Amino acid sequence: MFKSYVGTSTNPAPRSAGREAAAVKAADLKEGFVYAGCDCNVPEVLAAMGGALPGVPLFGNTSFTGIITQDGYSGAG
Repeated sequence: MFKSYVGTSTNPAPRSAGREAAAVKAADLKEGFVYAGCDCNVPEVLAAMGGALPGVPLFGNTSFTGIITQDGYSGAG
């Protein structure tokens, strides 16, 4: 059965945001999809998430307008 977990952060500090978003990790996590506003330091977010999720491949994208989460729209800027 396919399971998904969602972690989010609006923290302006990229490494903190990455750690917060990765905090929902599950023991059976196989891969992670990362979406971030293009105004954030994406390499820093990925570095923090990679440290929190060792061995988990991360895939993602950026958005200049915002991102839809389980809590609704999170706008850029």
